[in-house]
Amino acid sequence: MKKKIIWFFLSFLIVFNLIMILSVFTLVRPVYKSANDSAIIKALKKIMPTRNLEISLNDLKHTKIYLKTSDNVKIETMIFADTEELINIDNKFDTPIIIFLHGYGHPVNASEKKRIQFLRKHRAPVIAPHFRGYSESGGIYTYVGVREFTEVQTLLRFIASNYPNKKIIIFGISMGAAAGLKALYNFQEQSLTIPNLCGLIIEGCYFSLENAVENRLKIQKLPTALIHFLKFWASIIFNLDVNANTPFKYANIIDNPVLFLAGTNDFKTDPLKMRALFSLFKNQYKYIEISNAEHHNVYEINPKLYEKEVIDFILKIK
Repeated sequence: MKKKIIWFFLSFLIVFNLIMILSVFTLVRPVYKSANDSAIIKALKKIMPTRNLEISLNDLKHTKIYLKTSDNVKIETMIFADTEELINIDNKFDTPIIIFLHGYGHPVNASEKKRIQFLRKHRAPVIAPHFRGYSESGGIYTYVGVREFTEVQTLLRFIASNYPNKKIIIFGISMGAAAGLKALYNFQEQSLTIPNLCGLIIEGCYFSLENAVENRLKIQKLPTALIHFLKFWASIIFNLDVNANTPFKYANIIDNPVLFLAGTNDFKTDPLKMRALFSLFKNQYKYIEISNAEHHNVYEINPKLYEKEVIDFILKIK
């Protein structure tokens, strides 16, 4: 009887930890597409992020460059702008460069493309990287913003070096917003400044990465205590510290004005936590809460309001 209990307990531990390991892979590892995937792989891909583009950006005039981060990762970077928009700073072409940072689990997607489209309608130059692990960028894994801050720092240095007279706005979606905040925090930690940063547009940013994972466990009706096992395996398999991305610690070092966009039904990042995060910024321009919007459709639910607030913000601070 004792042996059966021991074997049952060991079997439970093995199965439980296998589930935790798989969960970590769904959080961190992008997967490749193939026409010959098995049914199991296809099922996994529904919950795992993908590094492959599912939309075309060819209808938006742009050029591609490839930058190297400080940890030697190649980053595919798209520049949506005419040359004069990047170089001239007269009254006709004085809109700041928008560093557009996509969200977790995909390259620039159809929803984010709509944001780039309306920015380009207003002649705002946009520079958009694909984070590591996505599209043509290097790396196999995505780190949910923990390491992606290096991509943002690389872009800021690139713009400062090549377009020193242009102001900069960081426009981050979810994970992209967290990576942008972490990049600015790390610059300050190194006593470095971003001379031309004039503002931030933040959408659906998590209070902390740990809180974001907890929220997802709640959505799946799983006990939040499981996060301790996820954190353990993430550190073992990927050397990923879930506590290493905490936007609430970075907010109060930001001096620039912040526009924060959120959905009232965004349970992945939690409206109460987003309000709490916004309250920590020194220069609170405006907090816009879009009724009935979830994490993935903040723009689509009310595009007129979204565009108006974003463009008003850009014109006011430029």
